[in-house]
Amino acid sequence: KLDRAELGAGTARLPNGGGDSVPVSSNLFAFKTETRSVCSIDSKIKYKQSAADTILNLRIPMEKGKIIATSEEADRPPTPPDQKRQKSEEGKEDDKKEKGVPTVTVQDCLDAWSANSTIDDVRWSHLGDAVAPATAQVRFDNFPRYLIVQMNRYEMGADWTPKKIEVNIDMPHDIDLNNLKAKGPQDGEDLVPEEEDSGA
Repeated sequence: KLDRAELGAGTARLPNGGGDSVPVSSNLFAFKTETRSVCSIDSKIKYKQSAADTILNLRIPMEKGKIIATSEEADRPPTPPDQKRQKSEEGKEDDKKEKGVPTVTVQDCLDAWSANSTIDDVRWSHLGDAVAPATAQVRFDNFPRYLIVQMNRYEMGADWTPKKIEVNIDMPHDIDLNNLKAKGPQDGEDLVPEEEDSGA
């Protein structure tokens, strides 16, 4: 919407559009990813660049969640049993919400995003369009000036209805993403020939 307004006002242009006007604001957030796929049959490698995106969606790996007690909770003496019984039902529900909520670090989320994954039924042009699994890994092709991250806090429940995940996200003041930068084809890699790659 912001891009349309800027283009309509003539104050901005599309990236690489030329002219004296500045690129649209979304260019400040735009990034592409590179997927490195390895064929399970002959280990040939294919690189594919995604279309530009402006939001990085991260899955929250709840299996990495840990219950972290605050310093105040750690120093607090245990509550006597008779005082516990005097708590109201509302107070008990509040305690349940405050306690037992796991914490997942942003680094855990990035590790899950960038980890090797298996993709079934990939069509390989160099195998005569035969279908075979692949091992894929995603990396940043470029880093935007500003990175918008969306934590996927909803998952599908057993009854196929969306359910919000109760979790705390530990966000540090500084984070280093250099290890997630794509390197492209490397020397010695057996690549799928470009002229045979249909992009399927």
